Amino acid sequence: MTRIVLQRASCVFFCWLAASNALAQRPDITINTPESPPTWALLERELLGANAEACREFFHRYFDQRGYLLCVARWGGDDGPDDAIENCQHWPMLHALGADDEVLRLYKKAWEGHLRQFTEAKTSSRIPFASDGMYYKEFPTKFDWLHHS
Repeated sequence: MTRIVLQRASCVFFCWLAASNALAQRPDITINTPESPPTWALLERELLGANAEACREFFHRYFDQRGYLLCVARWGGDDGPDDAIENCQHWPMLHALGADDEVLRLYKKAWEGHLRQFTEAKTSSRIPFASDGMYYKEFPTKFDWLHHS
């Protein structure tokens, strides 16, 4: 058993060594000729820009200056307060793909506002799990751990 493990370890080491030597011996490639970007890349940039503009318009129409959604934040939502922020859930991915930094800034403002707004949404103190708001320490109070994950 020990011999098989050592043989596998040796094989992995020699494969790594061969690969690193091959990479070290590769010549550098220099490209000095400017070339226009392909049409598909320009269209992708346009799409990112259009989506960023849609995010800005959506935020300014449906959120206030604190990042609170313009709605009545109340208990009794079908399955929790997370539905209220779902329209913004892909904004960080849009930013990661190359949309401008304002998309991420607006998302963070909406997310932080969402947590504050729905933490402030409290119900009667006779219902203990609801007395601290729909969120408590950033977790929806009425979900089980399966849904938190």
